[in-house]
Amino acid sequence: MPHFDIWMCKTGRNIE
Repeated sequence: MPHFDIWMCKTGRNIE
């Protein structure tokens, strides 16, 4: 899932 990488980069900060 390549899209997950982009989502984590954008949402990863919100989750942490």
